[in-house]
Amino acid sequence: MADPRLQWRQLSAPDLSAASAALARAGDSFNRGMETGSDILSKYQSGLESKADAEVMQELAGISSEEELDTWLQGGGLEGRSVSKDMLNTLYGHRAESLDFANQRSITSDRLGRLGLAQQAGNRAEDLHGIAMDDNLWRQGRRSELAGLSDEVVAARSEGQQHGRYGVSTESAQSQVYQGLINRGMPSHIAEGFMMNFQDESGFNVGVTESVPNVHGTRGKGLYQLTGPRREKFETKYGKDGYTIDNQLDFLMEELNTTEAGAWDVIRQSQNAGEAGSNIVNNFLRPAAEHARSRTAKYVGANGFDIKAATADVRSGATPARDILSAAVSNSEFLSLEDVNSILSGSDKAIEEGDTRLAEELAQSQRDATAAFISAAVSNPNNITPDQVAKAVEDAANDSGDFSSSEALTARFAAEAMISESASLQTELAPAVAEDVALNRAIEDSLAFERRQFEGDDQNRALGDISRYYDDPTTSLITDLGLGKDGENPDAVLGLFGESGFDENKMRNLINEYANEFGVVPEVVAVAMRDVFNRDPYGRNTIRSRFNKDAVQTAVEQLSPESRRDYDRGSSRLQIQETQVRQLENQRNRFRTQLAKMKENDPRRSALESQIQALDAQMAAIFSTQVAEEARQ
Repeated sequence: MADPRLQWRQLSAPDLSAASAALARAGDSFNRGMETGSDILSKYQSGLESKADAEVMQELAGISSEEELDTWLQGGGLEGRSVSKDMLNTLYGHRAESLDFANQRSITSDRLGRLGLAQQAGNRAEDLHGIAMDDNLWRQGRRSELAGLSDEVVAARSEGQQHGRYGVSTESAQSQVYQGLINRGMPSHIAEGFMMNFQDESGFNVGVTESVPNVHGTRGKGLYQLTGPRREKFETKYGKDGYTIDNQLDFLMEELNTTEAGAWDVIRQSQNAGEAGSNIVNNFLRPAAEHARSRTAKYVGANGFDIKAATADVRSGATPARDILSAAVSNSEFLSLEDVNSILSGSDKAIEEGDTRLAEELAQSQRDATAAFISAAVSNPNNITPDQVAKAVEDAANDSGDFSSSEALTARFAAEAMISESASLQTELAPAVAEDVALNRAIEDSLAFERRQFEGDDQNRALGDISRYYDDPTTSLITDLGLGKDGENPDAVLGLFGESGFDENKMRNLINEYANEFGVVPEVVAVAMRDVFNRDPYGRNTIRSRFNKDAVQTAVEQLSPESRRDYDRGSSRLQIQETQVRQLENQRNRFRTQLAKMKENDPRRSALESQIQALDAQMAAIFSTQVAEEARQ
């Protein structure tokens, strides 16, 4: 479409030079106002005044008379808006020109009737000119904001890649930093002095960036908040995403031995952790005077740095740099939703990459730690069974603080599987020990002798069989004596010296009859009948003649409740004695296995050998006590 302004110029119209001059003056007036506004927007586009100025200019564009301007002002057009001083000057300085234009337009309105179409076209052209001007301002603002966000974007992605979504455990970082200082040759009390300062500088968030620029207009970063030339030097050497613990400690030692050698000389003269912390903050870190004074007062009274007592929470949510970036884009005036999503999605992707890497590193770290736990547990002389090793590995994992309860249990299962699949680990865990043949034989002979002595007594033997007869006294008696199969019970029952046939029911009836008559349980009667059994009595061979009633009664009396209690006590003593001896024997074998795992020069050998001798003496005492007890009885 052709430019409306060209159409307007091509119209045939009477001489309207006065109107044209008025329009020109008005156009110049508005152009100067817009140019001044543009200058102001450019100057304050990143601040609050810029935002207020832009809003005011947009509203003023629709005002064409003094009445409208007064109405706008009285209606609170400037209320609550922090417009710049230049904007106020512009507003009131060009007020007269704006009104003059309105008057000129009124005078010439009649003469411009035939040019209504042309004037509308001109207005549309001016609108297009304003839109283009606004678009240019927006583009400039967007470029400026994107450039200003570069540090936040880099910091958020760097921290995301390093620490993932949940950051790094500050307690773990503290342990790594402290050990790193010690490994680099730093005395422990001076290392603690640095730890106190790191706590105040960064809270051990190893990649944290200062949220607000300092007095120099820069932002500190890292464990001890490197800023200015020191930060530039670090990032030149390690890169903007190089804020690992090792890199920062290496850079720290480099500074102490070069550019900060003077401060290092003072720090090394510190006599304790508190003095070291004071010398570090005043000579090496050099914060603002008021901060240095308060921290010095705190450090001087400190007894050192306790990692466990210090703040050790794992920060949940996004990293601090991600929070800063989110806040920055949410306050943007010029970034589009697409811009915001692109910026934050890049940070989120970096966080996902960090999560994945950290998960892999943690899994590998736990595998390495588990292997170390297993090796230590297997070589420990106190552990000689797979269960002992598995328990030691689980305990070590829990005590390390780097494993959850479920992860510690997984480490235990890994230990059990590794030992079961490795013959060499099994050998190392429980090396073969030559059997002590003489001692083992002596133990077995002594226990067998005690059993024979106890069970060889007829009364004890009978008392011991009562429990065996409990379920079915009749069948037990028949089986023990072989009744019905001994050839003494033929089917024939004739003759004075003939033999009566065997009947199991008659045997059961006789047992119950004697039990009722003697007032005892059937199993006691059955055992007594077994002990007085006469396989071939004089005269007729009947069940009753084979089990003489008087003899059975006498045997039953020997199996009295008092005798049974004595038997139970004797049996219990024998069982306790054997249990004690077996326990001492097992403990002795464990000590011998532990002794085999120890080196010849291990100072624990002599103590273990003494324990083995003490166990031998205990076993001998058990046997001698039992013999003496039996002799007394």
